[in-house]
Amino acid sequence: MGSVLVAKEGKPVFNRSYGMASLEWSVPNSPTTRFNIASMTKQFTAAAILLLEDRGKLKTDDLVKKYLPAAPASWDEITIYHLLTHTSGISDNAVKYVPGTPDKLDFNDEPLNFQTGERWAYSNLGYIVLGYLLERISGQTYEEFVEQNIFKPLGMNDSGMFSFVTVIPRRASGYWPGRNGIENADHFDARLGFSAGSIYSTTEDLLRWENGLFGGRLLSPASLRKMITPFKSDYGCGLYIKRVNGHLMIEHDGNNIGFNSDMAYYPEEGIAVIVLANLNGTVTSKIARALAAVARGETPPIPSIHMVAQVQKGPLTESEAVALAERFIAENGYTDLPPDKTKLSHETIEWESNTDKMLEQRHDTLERRAYGVRAGRKGREPGWTVVFRYKHPGDGRSRSNGRAVTMNLDGSKPRVEHVDFILRYAKKL
Repeated sequence: MGSVLVAKEGKPVFNRSYGMASLEWSVPNSPTTRFNIASMTKQFTAAAILLLEDRGKLKTDDLVKKYLPAAPASWDEITIYHLLTHTSGISDNAVKYVPGTPDKLDFNDEPLNFQTGERWAYSNLGYIVLGYLLERISGQTYEEFVEQNIFKPLGMNDSGMFSFVTVIPRRASGYWPGRNGIENADHFDARLGFSAGSIYSTTEDLLRWENGLFGGRLLSPASLRKMITPFKSDYGCGLYIKRVNGHLMIEHDGNNIGFNSDMAYYPEEGIAVIVLANLNGTVTSKIARALAAVARGETPPIPSIHMVAQVQKGPLTESEAVALAERFIAENGYTDLPPDKTKLSHETIEWESNTDKMLEQRHDTLERRAYGVRAGRKGREPGWTVVFRYKHPGDGRSRSNGRAVTMNLDGSKPRVEHVDFILRYAKKL
């Protein structure tokens, strides 16, 4: 269920919606239905930071501690650019974002995961720090800044900050597949995603964004070039930049509870593809690439819209959960790894309902390092999470590649999520 839009040279050539924005009220999705775009938010945060640089308010090579002096000593060499490109090395425990009026960051003096600038590791937390930093420098809330400096100038009247508290007209409800069909997805605290994942938008508004960004209506040529120049692991500032089947693609996806999204721009052909979904398990990235191929006149394989898990009676074993997760993540197109990453392995987290503490059990083999973590949250259905990892060939250390598959113990409700979201869930027990 969701909406898709394909454009050539800035003009829509395919603009359709499918399924329901609200199953309860039989309200269909439409091109003006508003979806949480999850991590696609990051490109807006990156553009906002670059706007401040264009206006002389900051430099991306400024040290973060110039603006956030309370940051620990381990942050001494981290620049704004390192946060933009996921190369800061900060750990998931380095800082806690506390939403409120005003919001705040609580820093912990945690060692870096790697020396700043040397490696790449996807970090929602880094983009949350960028949003907080933007507020301190601009004197506005993140919401006010993007509204006044991005949405309004580009005519994006159907975009804003996602919330389950605020009444948002034409907001899609989020769903996920269950044992007996589609179910309502859990509501999440949208404030926690902040500048890393809390924007909502429509396919038509996102085309306005693509046209404005790549049409030179928002950033200076130098800032746009910085944004779409990959630094490490095909990542620039809030966007992936890489060649796929010989075609240059500038892209980012988004995955949250009840919502999936993907937006890709092919500058050499002038093709933009936007896919927004309100039913977890959709292969949004594969659909986006298939639609781009059609726009080029190619005949791509037609991806399945959902990979439905084979639900069995009783819970899956760990090996069965891992096998299902590997198949699901492959179906969703998340197996690509940068050249410096090898030996994809996994970390498993088993959720138990109605428990209030987390116990860790560690074991190592020659081929993988897996951490079996029993964890839970009162009211949460029991389940498995499989976090995909790699071993760096240089030092052999195991690191996350940023993706995880979460499912119930019987394999139902499989969905792709970001690793730090999963680990943050566990650590909040």
